[in-house]
Amino acid sequence: MLHKIIDLIQRLSERDMRARNLKRVVTLVLVSYNYPAMLQECLTTLIATRETYPFHLVIIDNDSVPETKAILREYERLPYVRVVYMPANVNYVKALKAGLAEVRTPYTVTIQTDMTFPEKRWLSYMMERYRDGTLLFINQHHPETRRWCYGFCFLIDTATYRRVGVNDRFVLCCEDWDFMNRLVAANGKRSLMQSRGPYVFHRTCYIRQDREGAVTSPIEAKDQETYRSIWGECRFPRHRIRSV
Repeated sequence: MLHKIIDLIQRLSERDMRARNLKRVVTLVLVSYNYPAMLQECLTTLIATRETYPFHLVIIDNDSVPETKAILREYERLPYVRVVYMPANVNYVKALKAGLAEVRTPYTVTIQTDMTFPEKRWLSYMMERYRDGTLLFINQHHPETRRWCYGFCFLIDTATYRRVGVNDRFVLCCEDWDFMNRLVAANGKRSLMQSRGPYVFHRTCYIRQDREGAVTSPIEAKDQETYRSIWGECRFPRHRIRSV
């Protein structure tokens, strides 16, 4: 009988926590650079999900082509969208740091332009289950749980994000793995969580498939070398991951 009472109390407490969590205010941070058609698809599907959970959106544009800037000028008319136009391409990681500096809400989500949002409840599901001091990342391509750490879309409380910080020794990639490793070092082994609910769609390696591949591949190789110099073998962080 006692264990049933304890179980009931725990379930009620969890329900109350989730109800409180759904009142949290969050900002999404997006770095844009060229690829106007991809950006348009990303923003169109993203804005359509706002009806299930309101959010602020900060976009840092890395001096994109005019077609991309024209799309951004349309979206910055929305009251919850802020666009910062960089005078030059400062690289992805520095732009991400600039975006984090613009956040004025207690919670932050990083997203990327090569994403679309087929599931409208992706953010509400994550916000409902998030616990401060952790990082909650989301699945890609499918609703199934995978035992890998993804950095293209994650939720974190802004205070923790700023305290751990973004490592601008990186330029284009591996900064997410580095961040997760440092978060675990700071907050413990149970800091990484994976959403097993509504998923997002994430294109992978799209840059390598076009004319910019010759430019980006050496940058990625250097970032991987930087990661190995800090953490050893360049691979997904091997940490305990909880699914929620």
